[in-house]
Amino acid sequence: MVNTEGSSRKRLLDHQHDSAQGEVHEEEEDSNEEEAEEGTEYDDDDDDDESVVTVCETEIKYRPLYVAAFTGDWGTALKIVRDDPGSRIAKITEHGGTFLHAALGFCEDKKILNSIISLIDKTDLEATDNDGRTPLSYAVTSGNLTALRILGEKRPDLHHSLHISRFGIPAVNYAGAIGLKQIALYLFSKTNFKDDSNYSSAQAYFILSTLISSDVIGPALYALKQRDSLALFEFGDAFTLLNCLAKRPKAFPSGNQLGIFEWMIYSFISVNNKDESFLHDTGSSAKEMVHGHEVLFLRKNLIKALVQKVKCIRDMKLMHIQALEMLDLLCNPLDKDEKQFRRCVKIKKAAALTAAKWGNYEVLRKILRTCPSVVNLRAEDGQTLFHLAASLRHEKILSLLYELGPYRDRVTAFVDKNNNKLLHNVARLPAPGRLFGFGAASQMQREMQWFKATKSLTRPNDLRWKNKDGRTAREVFMEQHKELLKEAENWMRDTAQSCTVVAALIATMVFTASFTVPGGNNQNTGYPVFLGTPAFIIFTMSGAMALFSSITSVLAFTVILTASYLAEDFVVSLPLKMIMGLVTLTFAAACMMVAFCATIHMVLSHQIKLIVVPVSLLAIIPILFFIFLQLPLLVDMLSTTFGNAHLPSPDNSYLRRPLPPPPLGVVNWLKEMFRRGKNLVCKRGKA
Repeated sequence: MVNTEGSSRKRLLDHQHDSAQGEVHEEEEDSNEEEAEEGTEYDDDDDDDESVVTVCETEIKYRPLYVAAFTGDWGTALKIVRDDPGSRIAKITEHGGTFLHAALGFCEDKKILNSIISLIDKTDLEATDNDGRTPLSYAVTSGNLTALRILGEKRPDLHHSLHISRFGIPAVNYAGAIGLKQIALYLFSKTNFKDDSNYSSAQAYFILSTLISSDVIGPALYALKQRDSLALFEFGDAFTLLNCLAKRPKAFPSGNQLGIFEWMIYSFISVNNKDESFLHDTGSSAKEMVHGHEVLFLRKNLIKALVQKVKCIRDMKLMHIQALEMLDLLCNPLDKDEKQFRRCVKIKKAAALTAAKWGNYEVLRKILRTCPSVVNLRAEDGQTLFHLAASLRHEKILSLLYELGPYRDRVTAFVDKNNNKLLHNVARLPAPGRLFGFGAASQMQREMQWFKATKSLTRPNDLRWKNKDGRTAREVFMEQHKELLKEAENWMRDTAQSCTVVAALIATMVFTASFTVPGGNNQNTGYPVFLGTPAFIIFTMSGAMALFSSITSVLAFTVILTASYLAEDFVVSLPLKMIMGLVTLTFAAACMMVAFCATIHMVLSHQIKLIVVPVSLLAIIPILFFIFLQLPLLVDMLSTTFGNAHLPSPDNSYLRRPLPPPPLGVVNWLKEMFRRGKNLVCKRGKA
């Protein structure tokens, strides 16, 4: 099979080479004709022809080695290299790469790699292709951790000078940029940041900034502790480590939305914030991506997937602790003199604007606590930090206004270059990516709630304030949300009409079934035959509840269809009626299926007993299916209507509270709860 593929590859390479050679000759003829027209004479044409012939002969001579490396036949390739030592440095690929480039880039067999490395010397490792990349660079870009480990054992002096291309990009920087976490961690463990001779401040900054951008916070924190002067390093006007950290809200607790199960694991799992195992343990998978948590539950082994999920949550919690510690180091640098103090303030102001744009609550809170003058900071268009946060709907950042005290009125009174106040920024429709909600109605509800919540933060006369175009905030809101209001009305009408049909159908069926009882009536007394049996009682009660619930659902949806659909109606009135209609409709469908199961039991339990249980179990499927489809909409409406987690409120502001301590484990948490309970009991006893 290998020989067949090799011969086909050989024919393909011959054809490609002949085509390439023909194109080269055509280009040379064109260039010669142009030179002849211009009257320019060259004497080195013969030398060019000789070089083309030499390259051609080299490609033909080492084509079997190229085919063997290309098809993964490393045994044959190793035999060719042993027989012909000159083949080690021969350029066999179309990009000018040697056999060692291909081997370190794609071979992961330890035995073969050990045999290959035993045949090479330092000059082979320093060979470059047409792009200036060495064989070690190929190992990094392809994620070959096995080759890097073997080379690290045999040649540990190579990692500090490892670069990707002729531009001098450090390998650890490149690996972190493309998301190869394990490669970046391994190369970082071989990197020394204490000595400035290895990496300049600019190179060290780019390495750390790439690690932070890839959410590899632990190594970056370790390097920052080794070289704390990087906290005040500026590359340009706004490129600093603090600014880079401000762009990573997911590196902090407030930037991650966890489910109930994930939150429980996150709260009780124990994490050691002094753990530096990342410097030695680089894992078994070289191509593990930084953001590769989405494919965990595709595995067949559920237990293994659960363990891996817990490990990911543990790593997330460790990253959050490390990010908070790094934030402390960056916001409290060594500003011993006046010059360093001014530089520190400049860095914090630039990072504060970035944090407001990206919604990084922890970074902005820390900056406000260490540099309160940032409150008066303005962007180029005259907008403050809170103007930017309001435009992008960052509720936690805007909630900081509740903690500013007398400064709140001053901040909300600021206007930008277009004479817009804070309420005008909220009145404008945000970008499509910042419109959250389950459908247009939920989005309109959130927008109206945002406008009302921000109005409570501003002064009363701000409602009458007109911007440069002569419009108040209310007028801007209605103009910007005109299309969204129309879409919300259509969505609400369509949903209500569809649910009305289903509710009316259930009411019709249940009403008809109430007069045609199972088993019929006794001819002498006129009473139902199964009267007094538990199944008949269940049938009667469930049918009545299904009828009442379906009628209530029809009335609720009818009120929605006849509503006026004002902007204020989407805050509470319409969502509350929709919630009532969906809950009663779901309850009516469930009661209808219970009545059906009771009928099956009364009719067939005396003759075919085995069919009653399977049919009853199958009747649960439609109810579960309906609940599964309607539950996301119902949960979204409940959380939006009765919750304030998505709005600026005092509950979302923690400016005066201290930063949370390192999270406790289960045992320590129980001990802490026991200690608090004991102290509370003692205080009440003394009182």
